[in-house]
Amino acid sequence: MNFRYMPELGWRYGYFMTISGMLLTAVGMLHYFKRKGWL
Repeated sequence: MNFRYMPELGWRYGYFMTISGMLLTAVGMLHYFKRKGWL
């Protein structure tokens, strides 16, 4: 694998931002699905 092309490894807070983005996406989807009555 070409690890130098993975942004989360090259930026100072890249790993934190990647995990935060995934967490925000999951929470946003959970909120949306609950609001629609799908959960």
